[in-house]
Amino acid sequence: MKKKLLVLFFVFSVIELSAQFPDSLTRVEGDTIWFDARSLTIEGKGWVDTDSTFDRLPLKAKEIIPERVWRLSKNSAGITVSFSTNSKNIFVKWKNNNNTYALPNMPAISVSGIDLYYRASDNSWKYAGTGRPSPTFSSIAVFSAADEYPDKTDYLLYLPLYNGIAKMEIGILKGNEITPANVFDNNLKPIVFYGTSITQGGSASRPGLVHTALIQRQLNAKIVNLGFSGSGKMEIEMAQLISEIDASVYVLDCLWNMTDDLVKERTEHFIRFLRERKPDTPILLVEDSKYNYSSPSERGKILIGIFDKLQKEQMKEIYFLGAQNLLGKDWEGTIDGVHPNDLGFMRHTEEFLRIIKEILKIN
Repeated sequence: MKKKLLVLFFVFSVIELSAQFPDSLTRVEGDTIWFDARSLTIEGKGWVDTDSTFDRLPLKAKEIIPERVWRLSKNSAGITVSFSTNSKNIFVKWKNNNNTYALPNMPAISVSGIDLYYRASDNSWKYAGTGRPSPTFSSIAVFSAADEYPDKTDYLLYLPLYNGIAKMEIGILKGNEITPANVFDNNLKPIVFYGTSITQGGSASRPGLVHTALIQRQLNAKIVNLGFSGSGKMEIEMAQLISEIDASVYVLDCLWNMTDDLVKERTEHFIRFLRERKPDTPILLVEDSKYNYSSPSERGKILIGIFDKLQKEQMKEIYFLGAQNLLGKDWEGTIDGVHPNDLGFMRHTEEFLRIIKEILKIN
């Protein structure tokens, strides 16, 4: 049943955060019933034993990975909250966990804000609206749905790309219902993306427009986003961690963060480790994208050489995605010559979907 969504945004700060975010999972405030997001469905995590609910790496990783990677793992890129409700108004209240409100090449909405999507009658995901973050790091967004039908609708909430969530609540009007919702195809194992600031979402205009999110909605698939800005460097400890995820595909897109020497030293070892741990899981290697692509970079040539070597050895389920079309041919696909803008991420999505569908034999 089709919904027409009217979205209103309200952002405010509060002084008493303890009063705003009590410990109970459910509470009533006037005409609104608030539910802690932890009581709903949280997707996009490769592990459950994280330091905080919306972290991306397990607690044990803190002792074995670089400090910067650990810090970035507390950014909630790719993590979603899904639920089903018949409420005509949906309220989302959240507190970011650090003071990174915006970045020089990214707006506050994508860094610290939220995106809401709803399931349309044709089973596709439609944009419902965006929650703008407050500079004081405690924010609220109100989404109003003009809907003559009482049936429950599925919703998908994308969390900040370059900030984290300390606390989040979802509110509905009294007299309505909200339940956790499993909105993705459970027959398809998660697609795991490991990479750089581009994988993490730089520089999408909002959380729902990074290529991993676009691919997720196109395939109705679970996605684990392990993009770490400036820090996707293929440490063998990351291979150990990633191999713990039972994935449908491992996507390795790290070249922008690696020197030629690092590509030589780490890439083949990383791939062989994954293959030993997961002998049947496809591994997709991605060339570094360039807005003015004409030929592979030096590190791209090294990666192509590694791929060719592994193919000659008849390593199974190893794939390569060239960068020729990742950003298009018109030089308009980036915000700064490196990081995709929304157009660039749409083009990324087209290329990734083409090869992922081929790998997974999806029509």
